Amino acid sequence: MEHSNSVGLSSSETACICDAGHVGEDGGPCVACAAGSYKVENGTGVCVACGADTYTVAVPATSASMCVSCPAHTSSGEGRGYITSCICDGGYTAGSDGVECTACGVGTYKSETGTGACLVCPSGTNSSLASTAVGNCSCIAGHTAESDGVACAACEAGKYKSVTGAGACSSCPAGTNSSAGSDGVYDCICVAGYTGPDGAECTACDAGTFKETTGTGVCSACPTATNSGEASDFLTDCICVVG
Repeated sequence: MEHSNSVGLSSSETACICDAGHVGEDGGPCVACAAGSYKVENGTGVCVACGADTYTVAVPATSASMCVSCPAHTSSGEGRGYITSCICDGGYTAGSDGVECTACGVGTYKSETGTGACLVCPSGTNSSLASTAVGNCSCIAGHTAESDGVACAACEAGKYKSVTGAGACSSCPAGTNSSAGSDGVYDCICVAGYTGPDGAECTACDAGTFKETTGTGVCSACPTATNSGEASDFLTDCICVVG
């Protein structure tokens, strides 16, 4: 009988047992294990499904070693008989099933398995390589939101945020200002009429001085016989003194 054998000089038909890789009753017809399964022993045993994340196209398969691992960053269920059963994991993409998949780039994500495209994170957010959910998209520095996975707004002028993720923007030190979307305290610079280092509290120019520029510059003395109030930010603030 095809795909079976008997021991010694057995004369009984039931002494014919199925070969490895085949299944059937003793003495009956034997059929090959389906693709995606194997059978190691001779006899009436059952075909065993290849494990998850493997496949085999060999028929008949006679050992677990004939179950081949899926390509990188793909997965499959048990008992799969085709390489195309190996589909991209979340966070990875490819043009077809059954091939090695590539990671979604920084700033994108993919929550579904299979060949779908990676999706761009909401505005003002970023994500790491191979992100699997929109929740992996978190605010970039200089931007704020109440939670991850949503569009983040730029910090207002006069504020900054040096860390990524959800959270509030911090106010600049006294006497300083920053542009919208500032991502560090050193973006907070002295306003006109104030002097000091970037990123720290600035002090008002003394009476009789002025400073028209922003930043770390010094206050300039008013012309002779003129005076100005504290924090003057224009030369024209220097006016003639009485007498």
